[in-house]
Amino acid sequence: MKRATKIETDRIRQQANEDACELAVAAARYQVGGDAVEVNFGQSTGWVKGRVTMVDCTGKYAVYFTGRSLETGVDESRVRLYQKPITKTEDIYEDVHYYNDHNARHANSNHRQQQQHQQQDVNLDDLDPTTVLGIIVVLVVVVVLLMLTSKQRITESAVVDLFMSTAGYRLPLSAVHQHFARALDNEKNSGGHAKLEAILRGNCDLAQVQGQGEVLLLKQHVVVQEVSRRQEQEARMRDAAAQARNGRGSGAGAGRRGGDGNAGFGNGGTTTVRQRVGTRVLADTVSTEQARAAREKVLAAQAALRVAAVKAKQDRAESARVQEFQTKMDQLQRELMGDTAQLGNAMARYDRVMEQYKATGYATTGSSF
Repeated sequence: MKRATKIETDRIRQQANEDACELAVAAARYQVGGDAVEVNFGQSTGWVKGRVTMVDCTGKYAVYFTGRSLETGVDESRVRLYQKPITKTEDIYEDVHYYNDHNARHANSNHRQQQQHQQQDVNLDDLDPTTVLGIIVVLVVVVVLLMLTSKQRITESAVVDLFMSTAGYRLPLSAVHQHFARALDNEKNSGGHAKLEAILRGNCDLAQVQGQGEVLLLKQHVVVQEVSRRQEQEARMRDAAAQARNGRGSGAGAGRRGGDGNAGFGNGGTTTVRQRVGTRVLADTVSTEQARAAREKVLAAQAALRVAAVKAKQDRAESARVQEFQTKMDQLQRELMGDTAQLGNAMARYDRVMEQYKATGYATTGSSF
């Protein structure tokens, strides 16, 4: 009896564990064979794309990453649904200058860039010989240093300078690779291509320009920062040149001359037309996250439906087990009642036999006297 009770107890405990495991797997939001997911590995690596290969009885995942090993015991808080980045296009406009003079030609579209970067001329006649000699010495030293350090390197400033020197701050990817060909060859073993691609992703947008096709376009905030930096540098150079002049106020005069020159172009019979020259491709982070959130809600609803279905199945199975147990108990009760009745009949027969035996014995004993 005790052995039968222990076997039944173990069976009930095992069934409860199996039911709990089935519920944990059903409640997992990301299922085996479903859509791709991303796992967060912290700031060093970030989100890495993979696929769920198993869900254990605690609701944790085993995820396989393309080109990487299998990661087990991944908590759901580190997992999210992979969403293909959504992009949007934005028009690119540039100012085109037209001269009103009948004999003038169409002004180049990059005039604004040239105007921003042109430096203030310094009249060497206003400088004393010592200052001129010092400037010449500095220029010679700079040239020598440039010759000694002429090895091309892939840096963010070099990439930005390359794009700033082009019309419209744009270049095809092939032209960028051609410009940095020597540096890429020198840094071939240290990941030069990956470094260049990372710099381009951080500072450029993909654009479609009429007549040029797909090009890389320097991001607007990078252009603004670089223009501001160069203007500050030019201002420092003008201040240094003004201090080097004699005390006749030539610095202020040069400033006026520069201002008059710029104003002459702006108001000297020109017409500026803002013209659309192409489009750029931008990552729409907000739309991407909204799409991911919508799909996550669908997965959560599907998980809730799975849990409800599993619970209903387990309830039906439990009801069937209870019914089976009740049937067995009823059968045992009937068998027990039958055995009890048979035992009662046997006891009654035994009593009758004993009474007959006693009666016969007494009769035999009495006749012997």
